[in-house]
Amino acid sequence: MIMVVKNMMKSKPKQIKAEEGRIHIFTEQTTQPSKSMLDRLSLIYMVGFNNKPWDVYEWNISPERARKEFTKLVTTVLKAGGTFISFEHRGTPVGFNIITDMGVFVQRLEEVEGFKRLPKEFRSPKQYLETLSKSIRIPISNFGRIGYIADVVVDVSHRGRGYGRALIEASLKYLKDTGRYYVLAWSVNAVVYNILQQKGFEIIDEIGDKGEGIDFLVHNRVWYPTLDLPARERNTAGELVFARHYIKKLKNH
Repeated sequence: MIMVVKNMMKSKPKQIKAEEGRIHIFTEQTTQPSKSMLDRLSLIYMVGFNNKPWDVYEWNISPERARKEFTKLVTTVLKAGGTFISFEHRGTPVGFNIITDMGVFVQRLEEVEGFKRLPKEFRSPKQYLETLSKSIRIPISNFGRIGYIADVVVDVSHRGRGYGRALIEASLKYLKDTGRYYVLAWSVNAVVYNILQQKGFEIIDEIGDKGEGIDFLVHNRVWYPTLDLPARERNTAGELVFARHYIKKLKNH
């Protein structure tokens, strides 16, 4: 079981040995990821945005901007009580994922509702969360019990070795050990899609009528809904993969 102990001293991040590598779990109570780690992983983050399967938001992130935004993202997540997990292969960071809980979205809901919305015709964040609540039959007041795997990213040159699976498995164990009853995940990646299905996740359908997801990206006081748009990749059955949200029950409550 992974224990997170609050005290005046920062503890070392939890480490888990994995095949061909090592996983590090960072929280607000642990020492923080090093600058060299964040700089390395920010480049992987940059490639993920610039080579995404669609061009809805016209991202074109430079290395300098990626370092700043990724560092800010990780810092914000940790301060909000989230978790940052990295995967190292022979001492080199080659992948990461970010996990939090849906309670974070609820806490910022009033603030985000006042931001500019792009595209304008999309519904409000509150409506997405209300739809999700009805779909999974969990009141919004209990969203803090729902873990959320926001990102699973592995360097292109290190894919196909099981590192993404190791990150997801570490996330599931951590969320269960820290008291979450459910876990949500989102992906447009065919490999992640297959792993989630193998791990017992179920697709959440009909979140929005324009292809919206249930979460959103906030940037410069503008919020952008995630979109259920087709990717270039196909799953093991040869079917096109769409950006979809998935849910898995971790334990009874």
